[in-house]
Parts: sequence; C-alpha cells; structure tokens
Amino acid sequence: RFFNRDSTDDRRTYANRQYIHIPTLHEVKSVLEKAGFALLEVNGSMQISRDDVRKYPPVFFVCEKSA
Repeated sequence: RFFNRDSTDDRRTYANRQYIHIPTLHEVKSVLEKAGFALLEVNGSMQISRDDVRKYPPVFFVCEKSA
C-alpha cells in the first residue's frame, strides 16, 4: 500500500510517497510456523479502548515455542 506523507524536515515542504506492507493473516501464520512457534490463539476483534474504536482493530497472536 502506498500513502502520502508530509516531510518532517523543515527544509522540505513537499509530500513524499511511502510504501507500507501489511501482511495477511496467512503470511503471519507461515512465518511463525517457520520460526518454530505453535499458534495457540488469534484474536482480532478486541478494541484498544471504548474511546479509541477502530474499523480494523489490532490482531493479537498467542504463541508457544515448539520443542
């Protein structure tokens, strides 16, 4: 995903275009498994607070290191 971001440098007044990679749930699960973790729980339905309700709340992963 690309997004525009204003420069934090006072000498530069233009916006620059930046890229951010937001991995899919499948990608995260795959990397965790390759690192030797067993995935115990995935929860993406909990809001941070009542005052900070998000359309896409953060996803929490509970893992256990495999033997």
